Amino acid sequence: MAAYVHSMRSYLGTGVKFALNCYGGNASRERLEVYIHEEGVSDLVLFISVLPGAKILFWKKLLTPPRLAAYDVLWLLDSDLLFDLDHFPLYRFLSIGMKTKAAIFQPTVYATIYQELRPTHTADRSVAQAVCIVEIMTPFIRSDMWKEIHRQGLVYIDDTILYNSSWGIDNWWCDFAANLQLVSRNSNTTVGRIPPACLVIKDTQIVHSNSRSMPREDQAGVDSRLASVKPWVEHSNKTNVSGQCERLDDLLRQRQQRLFYFDEKTMTRIELGSASHVQHKKIVGKEVPRGWKKNAAQIYNRNRHQDLKAVERLNAKWKDKVLIGNGSTWEFLQLLKKVIDPTDNSLLRTNQWSHVLQVYTAMKADNITSPKALSLALIHDFGKLLVLFGEDDANIMCSTIVLKHGELGRGLDSTITTWNHDEFGFQKLRRYLPPDMAWVIRYHSLSPLLKGELHQFLTPEELTWFPLLRLLWKHDHMSKRSMYTPLVDLQEVRAILSKFLPEKICF
Repeated sequence: MAAYVHSMRSYLGTGVKFALNCYGGNASRERLEVYIHEEGVSDLVLFISVLPGAKILFWKKLLTPPRLAAYDVLWLLDSDLLFDLDHFPLYRFLSIGMKTKAAIFQPTVYATIYQELRPTHTADRSVAQAVCIVEIMTPFIRSDMWKEIHRQGLVYIDDTILYNSSWGIDNWWCDFAANLQLVSRNSNTTVGRIPPACLVIKDTQIVHSNSRSMPREDQAGVDSRLASVKPWVEHSNKTNVSGQCERLDDLLRQRQQRLFYFDEKTMTRIELGSASHVQHKKIVGKEVPRGWKKNAAQIYNRNRHQDLKAVERLNAKWKDKVLIGNGSTWEFLQLLKKVIDPTDNSLLRTNQWSHVLQVYTAMKADNITSPKALSLALIHDFGKLLVLFGEDDANIMCSTIVLKHGELGRGLDSTITTWNHDEFGFQKLRRYLPPDMAWVIRYHSLSPLLKGELHQFLTPEELTWFPLLRLLWKHDHMSKRSMYTPLVDLQEVRAILSKFLPEKICF
């Protein structure tokens, strides 16, 4: 390591500033201090960890954004990676990573190189390849991306969990980086290509020695190091790669990793569902499952056949029916993870819990701080839980339309609409919520109201509630993203919900 860093100095120039952040593994603290300070491999040593398996805890506690403010890129380098300047041209590697503006990039690691992906629409000019996971052993992470990983991820994970780092933060950070890239692009008036989220640079290969410790001070050279280390057969690089991807799919439920393939002429988005399924798309988009739109149309057709008698029947069936009884409000909301709206061509197979978190984070991104608005983002589709109790999708999903108009200026309560999750959610939550919030839940899918076609029927009080409904509707429809679950502070979410809903409700 010392020789390599000295080589980098001579290769890049003496003006380069290094910070070596060392995770010690099995080696003693004293020996590591001698290794680092006597060899002079770094301008700054932030910390040396001697806690087995506490790598990610070390990142959380010591690699804080203020400490790394002076650096452009953070290199998280495991001590058991073997390479030298001849086999790892750092300057070329960094040039590619910086040129592409990749959020996270790394060299290939021997025995973990994934199958190369080649676009079919252009000549082979690639300088990178896609992998199912960018592993935690050697990524280069831009400081602005690390700031968000630390701020939105690490600080919310309990320290006791991070003492066992084998679960791997790499299971989500590529998808997290891709999301931030998209958010940044959408909020930027300058139209341009989306930078890569994660990149693996070809022809910059290093070797993993399958060791959890630094080399002994009395040994030198690659051969003696390989002979002296104790192999760790459970290391991720020694397990089946396709098995890792399958477990990753399980961890992310139905989410797909969103990686990027960089080409000198074009950028191609790649969505990886499993190790054996890879798709190339020139434009970032979603794939609609076969038969999805046909099924959605059939559900809508049944919904549009609702008449006054059907509405009366559904009201009588569900209005006062207790399905479970008294229970945790939070646990009831978590049931949204089991609900998918088969009529939503934007969310597709994304569950409704992911959807409400998307609405919530979209409001937060727009600096909306109203507890009422944020709470409505989380509970507006509460009524869709009815699908778990056997009711037809056509009577739960779909937008709402008017079947019979009421009297002018007397309020929407005198208007009869098609029956769906809006009405069911309203009936279940109305006793706990302020009138304006209950009203928004009841009519948030009423398309004619949102188009301004029903204002003459509203009471003066309802007219004052309408801006809250319009705010929810905007973020409800503009935030939808297939196969994506935002990272949120769940304690903050629960605190907001507690402002209006008790800990337990009757359902």
